[in-house]
Amino acid sequence: ITWLSQYPHEKETLLPPLMGLQVRLTGVEGSTLVVQCSFSINMASLTLEQVAGKRLKLLTDMGAQMAAEVRRGLAEAAAAEASQLVRIRLGLDRCAEGGAEDKRLKAPLGDKAEAYNDDVRFEVAVGDALKVKRAAVLAATMQHGGGSGLAAAMDTVLPLQASGVDLTGYDLGDGGVMVGTVVAWMESEP
Repeated sequence: ITWLSQYPHEKETLLPPLMGLQVRLTGVEGSTLVVQCSFSINMASLTLEQVAGKRLKLLTDMGAQMAAEVRRGLAEAAAAEASQLVRIRLGLDRCAEGGAEDKRLKAPLGDKAEAYNDDVRFEVAVGDALKVKRAAVLAATMQHGGGSGLAAAMDTVLPLQASGVDLTGYDLGDGGVMVGTVVAWMESEP
């Protein structure tokens, strides 16, 4: 990179990130300090981006495992759809129709990798991912085998996964539409 140098009479060379230098010998030749080094590149070392993204990778792997657990834990008719809903809601996959991420909630894994290096954001993402998984299982259980209403059932039960749940907006009177949903949610031991 001599042509970029502030001092064009000096020879400059760029070394790749994470390259190791070990001084072997030093000496003086005229007015020049000579340092003999050996170089090593550990190809097993992570790149800087990989180091910064370790927590996102952990969350992504956790999300994929949750989708697999949902698939294994449900009746065959609901398993594939519920698993796909988990992947979409976590931000791991795109919606089949139109290719955009599901906008009905902020995907727990939708931030840049560096955001999860903050302990609070990481904890929130883990909690949100667990809520999505529980909502998918509860929705599939309520649907008794899946069907076209699984996404709608998940929309209904997802608010019930919050730390504090306000049931005032739910129709819970005699013959109320939401009575079965709330009972199923309570039986799921949230």
